[in-house]
Amino acid sequence: MDLVYSATLLAGFWVLGQGIKYIDSAFDDKLFDQKAALLGAFICGIIMGSFIALDPFAASVCIAIILGVAFAKKIDNIAFLIGTVLSLSIPILIARSFDAFYAIPIVPVIVLVIGGVFDELGNDFADKGRIKNKLLVFFFQWRLTMELFAGILVFAGYLPFIYWVAFAFFDLGYHMATLYSERVKQTTSRLAKS
Repeated sequence: MDLVYSATLLAGFWVLGQGIKYIDSAFDDKLFDQKAALLGAFICGIIMGSFIALDPFAASVCIAIILGVAFAKKIDNIAFLIGTVLSLSIPILIARSFDAFYAIPIVPVIVLVIGGVFDELGNDFADKGRIKNKLLVFFFQWRLTMELFAGILVFAGYLPFIYWVAFAFFDLGYHMATLYSERVKQTTSRLAKS
């Protein structure tokens, strides 16, 4: 894999993590402009759809993210729906246009979907105070199950190392946007009280 594609992969996954959290905060917490979030959904859908269309290992990770979120019933607004439809329709259109269907590695998809569902459910339990162990609370608040499972897939030879790094960049982008959202929420709350 060449350096330019590796950099594109890492940057793309970082943008996806940032964008998905921005959309979530715009619609669930009303922290950001929803029109900007819709634009972000188009951008994220095109990026994710392109990765799915062009790279079988990136497709495994992206499809697992989509399915994990879908199984946890988190595709709950129009922006996420638009992003999901774009992510899944772009590869179909490209494959049909160029007659370039390829097999997506199924083991990483299954393992990462399971990790994604654990992340979503664990995060909900941690947020509601149902988990008392501080280490587990940290683990689920930072949604580390998929990252752990991706590492296991690399170790087992099912996923090249660069895709674990890409997924770590996704998480990094997501968590950076989470911290920014929390700061905006606190600022908004302080201004409302004054």
